[in-house]
Amino acid sequence: MTRVFPRYRMTCALPIAVAVAALPERCVWVPWHHSWIDQHAMTIYESFVYEPDALVYPNLANRTGCQMLMRSICDTEGFCAGATWLLAVDGEYVGSVQGVVEDDGIGLIQNVGIVPGHRRSGFGIALIAKALHGLHAEGAKTGQLDVTLGNVAAIRLYLKLGFTIDKTIYRTVAIKAKRERVVVGVFPAATEPREGRRSNP
Repeated sequence: MTRVFPRYRMTCALPIAVAVAALPERCVWVPWHHSWIDQHAMTIYESFVYEPDALVYPNLANRTGCQMLMRSICDTEGFCAGATWLLAVDGEYVGSVQGVVEDDGIGLIQNVGIVPGHRRSGFGIALIAKALHGLHAEGAKTGQLDVTLGNVAAIRLYLKLGFTIDKTIYRTVAIKAKRERVVVGVFPAATEPREGRRSNP
């Protein structure tokens, strides 16, 4: 069967007025390096595997799919290393975000993920702010992300950062009934790039 997922496309002007919050001493920002692909992929997987966004983008539901996704993103023209970060807490990777700058000055925020057990700690807004500042430093004039309508907490977070809803888009996905039953929980702060050049498989 198929299922249609409505999503908001949200945008904000850059630079944003929100500074990147200072993190506790046990937290460390890990900048992009090609050798960190697997760490990004695993953090994405752990953030999304049991979340409804793994229905919208099936690659999020398995480790190999997340590795393919990360390779696709970092090989994309316009990939922005300054907007691509891991967040580590006590040596454990708990958050990940990636960014791409398009030719028209649109900075795409992708796959904002916080692993269970570390949510509602301010890490999500810190990751997005860090990525938006990185996109602006690489010439982006506008930040953009997409979010599933059911993800109320993420939408509130994006509004707090200065995003506004630009339009509603729809994604039709073939769903296996057995898989849909095991996906539980609230929607995470997940994003996708613009339709037409989508890094999420």
